[in-house]
Amino acid sequence: MRVLILGGDEYCGWATALYLSDRGYDIGIVDSLVRRHWDHSLGVETLTPIAPIQKRIARWYELTASTLELFLGDITQYEFVRTAVRRFAPDAIVHCGEQRSAPFSMIDRDHAVLTQVNNLVGTLNLLYVIREESPDCHLVKLGTMLNRFCVQAAIGHPLTVYGKGGQTRGLLDIRDTVRCIELAVANPVPSGELRVVNQFTDQFSVLDLALMVQSAGEDEGLSVEVQHLENPRVEMQDHYYNARNTELHKLGLKPHRLSESLLDSLMNFAMQYRDRVDETKIVPQVAWRS
Repeated sequence: MRVLILGGDEYCGWATALYLSDRGYDIGIVDSLVRRHWDHSLGVETLTPIAPIQKRIARWYELTASTLELFLGDITQYEFVRTAVRRFAPDAIVHCGEQRSAPFSMIDRDHAVLTQVNNLVGTLNLLYVIREESPDCHLVKLGTMLNRFCVQAAIGHPLTVYGKGGQTRGLLDIRDTVRCIELAVANPVPSGELRVVNQFTDQFSVLDLALMVQSAGEDEGLSVEVQHLENPRVEMQDHYYNARNTELHKLGLKPHRLSESLLDSLMNFAMQYRDRVDETKIVPQVAWRS
């Protein structure tokens, strides 16, 4: 089966590419590398060093003899998307190519427009290309949430809880992320039908997560403070959250739940690379109401 991954140079996209390739899928990667440019423009780096995409692909071939086909270009350019889909002829497309940082989109008007154009125009281009070039292709589109507490604990920075911390978030282990994508790819809905599934395995309030990370940090000998900040976002202090994820379990997901051992692993990983953390970038720089 041939799967084309949009945003394949990013965290979820790259992990999905390797996982599916290892499972025997033929993989193509579409990316403009713009996330690297955005990070550079903001003066930030990833926690772990990331090699150029060409080196990553070459290394994967050295390890597995599996080829990842690369298409470099911008999905807001219709002809590029059409050429990539026509050449690769995918059975399924996984769309991880959206700008997913809410604070980035709220920096100013230019960043808001950039986000809207990238996300909406890119997705519209893809939908039209599928209709015109590959109408039997199955599209899998997803979004994600990330948290910052383990990194803050690793460098001795207070865990920044916005407001009371009553906001509830869904969490998903990256191993389950790639498995969920495979389940969606391998179990397409009938032509013309839309299926929406909630892709999470745990849900916690932000404060609960902070307290769990605080406990894990103390187990590692760290002194971890929880600090409540004025919320820079526009959101309720508490909200009703009763999402269901039964559909993924029906398809065969066996989840990796958030455990003490997993938190310990994440903490040690963050501590290994804590010298790369720029503490000046942690405190919110963007207030949404202003």
